[in-house]
Order: sequence, then C-alpha cells, then structure tokens
Amino acid sequence: MTIHNWKTRALISFFVFLCVFLIVVPHLMEVHPPFLVNALLWPLYLVGPAIGRILPHGNIGTTEHPVYEATPIDFLVGFALVGFSIFLYPVVTFVVLSWYQDFKRERSIQEWLCRSVKQFGETAIDLKSEFVIRIVFALASPTIKAASSQLTIHCWAQSS
Repeated sequence: MTIHNWKTRALISFFVFLCVFLIVVPHLMEVHPPFLVNALLWPLYLVGPAIGRILPHGNIGTTEHPVYEATPIDFLVGFALVGFSIFLYPVVTFVVLSWYQDFKRERSIQEWLCRSVKQFGETAIDLKSEFVIRIVFALASPTIKAASSQLTIHCWAQSS
C-alpha cells in the first residue's frame, strides 16, 4: 500500500475520520470535555460564537437584565459545527497526502532529469538532454510541464 493510489489515501482518511469520531462523540454532551476533545474541536470554538450571534434568541428576562435561552436551532447548528470539525480532519489528511505524493513524484522526476543531464556531459547536453527533457515532460504531470523552465535551470545549476 502506497499513497500513490487515491484509494489508499481515501482509506487512510477514513481511518482518521473514524479515530476522530470515536474520540469526540462520546464526550459531546459533557460540560468539561477532556483536553484532547477540546483540541480536536478547535474549529467549533472559532466559528461557534460568530454563528451564535447571528441566530435568533428570545429574551426571557427583563429589558434591564436580558437572559437569552438556547433554542433548538442552537442545538442543530452546534451538531452541524461538530460534524464539520470532525469531517475537517479526513479532508485535510487526504489533501496533504495528495500534495505529498505529487511533491514526491515531481521531485523524483526532477532528480532523474538532473542525473540524466549530468550523465550526458556538457558536450552532448544539447542533443541528448533535449530529447530526454521532451520525453519526461511528455509523460509528466501538468504542474511539471508548467515548471519546465525552473526544472532545467535547477539541473543546469547542479551540473556546473
């Protein structure tokens, strides 16, 4: 199993979701949850107060001393924010693993290209390396094709 396969990245993300879910859900209704649960629900603490000000609340006190009581809407929004907080971790995991996989692939192609340029030597670099570079960029990802000038400049700097 490598992270080069999107199914593997999805499986790892699912396990992250499962772990976060099993850590957070048993402590949802506690007044003072453990530190780990508070740390995992940091998006809830950032977004929750802003959304709480937007929601309608009825005043059950006097005008001089207002007392606002939570409504069922607060309860539903709270659960939605908890769901968002739990779902955030597997999404971030999948994106980070995808970026890492792309970085490793680009890095390995760049290193192979630089080794090939060094192997051909400076005298034959015009004919052979141009052919190798065209083959590599024909097979490479769009991000490598877009960065072709940067890769060749980097290889020239390493070869000299």
